[in-house]
Amino acid sequence: LPLLLALLPARALAQSDTYFYVTPWIGTAFYTPEVGVDFTFEDGDVLAKSQIVNSVAYGAFVGIRLSGRLGIEALFSYSPATMLTRFEFFDTGTETTVGYGLGVILFGGNLAYAFSTSKTAIVPYLTAGAGLTSFSPSEEDLLDLDPLGIVQSSSEFTFNFGGGLDIPISDAVLLKADLRDYITSTKADYSLSWDPDCRDSSEGGFVDDDECTSTSLNNIIFSVGVTFRTR
Repeated sequence: LPLLLALLPARALAQSDTYFYVTPWIGTAFYTPEVGVDFTFEDGDVLAKSQIVNSVAYGAFVGIRLSGRLGIEALFSYSPATMLTRFEFFDTGTETTVGYGLGVILFGGNLAYAFSTSKTAIVPYLTAGAGLTSFSPSEEDLLDLDPLGIVQSSSEFTFNFGGGLDIPISDAVLLKADLRDYITSTKADYSLSWDPDCRDSSEGGFVDDDECTSTSLNNIIFSVGVTFRTR
C-alpha cells in the first residue's frame, strides 16, 4: 500500500473528494465445500472428509479513496477456526469425527468502486483483489491426532470479490457492511484428509507437489465495521 500511494499523482491526492480511511471490522467466515478423498488403509477402505467450521473473523481495511469513487486498499483478516475430519470405515460401517484448531489468516490488496460520491447518502460499492491465505493448524491439538506430522501449515494464492454499503454517520465516520468471497486453490495439506498422492509414508514426509490434486475453497466473510476517514 505505501508503494501504491507513492505512485499516486500529488494533484489527485489534493482533490477534495480524496480521503484516507481505516476500517476495523468483525464478522463471520463461512467455509465451503468439504475437502477430502477416498483412500485405503491396510485394514480397509476409508472415506475421509474435512470441513472448516464457520467461525468468527476480524480484521481491518486500510486504504485511500480517489475522487470519491475509486479506492485502493490493503486488507487483513484472522479467523480462529476449527477443522473437523469425518472418517467413514466401509468395512465396519462405522464413522468417527476428530477436530483441531486452525488459524486462517488473509492478507492482500483490493480495488473498490463506489457508485456515488455522496457524503450523506448510503453508498453501495464493489471490490475485487488478490492476496494470500495462510492455514496454520494447532500443533498442540495434533500431538495425538497426527503423530507422523502429515498435516502441514500452508499459504495459498487467493482471489476475492464482493461488495457492500457505506453508511455515513458523520463526515469522518461511516458504518460499513461488507460481503466478500475469498477463493483459494488449495491442496488441503492443512487437513487430515488431503490427497494421499501427496503423502510418502515410507519416508514420513511428502511427495512432489505436482502429484497433488488441488481443490477450490470458498471463504465467504460477512462483516460489519466502522470506517474512520480523513483528508
